[in-house]
Amino acid sequence: MTAYTRQMVFTRTRRILLEALESGEAERLGLDRAFVTAMPSPERIITRTRTPFSDEVAQALAAETNLQALAAPHDPADPGLRDAWETIIVTGRRCSEVIKLRLDCLGRYGGLPMLWHDQTKAGNHDAAIRIPEHLHQRLEARQRKTLALFAARHNLLERV
Repeated sequence: MTAYTRQMVFTRTRRILLEALESGEAERLGLDRAFVTAMPSPERIITRTRTPFSDEVAQALAAETNLQALAAPHDPADPGLRDAWETIIVTGRRCSEVIKLRLDCLGRYGGLPMLWHDQTKAGNHDAAIRIPEHLHQRLEARQRKTLALFAARHNLLERV
């Protein structure tokens, strides 16, 4: 058990016991006041922060051979798992942000490839970040595949 988990368990347990003491529920259950107040309180607040991958780890995760090794067993029908994973690694965006990308999320600004996304946790909508050209091309290909699958699924194929 990590220090953070231990702190959360004790903090929440102490809160429940104190609420039971205040409401009279502890007395009804036969819990002694000394027992409830003896529950340790946290000495300091331990916070968890989301740390980015080191450059070496990010480069290894985004290496073409490793992405192919991921795609072979886990993305054989190509629904986009590899594309989503590569986007997460290269951009540092949250998984939920990548999954919720809109079809029109790509563009260029001054000729530079950009990805528009919503930073849901921060409340920033329609934020843009610069992305590498190879990722821009991969996501453009994913857009074409998505449109083709949608058209096929809904019988929207061009009729000659």
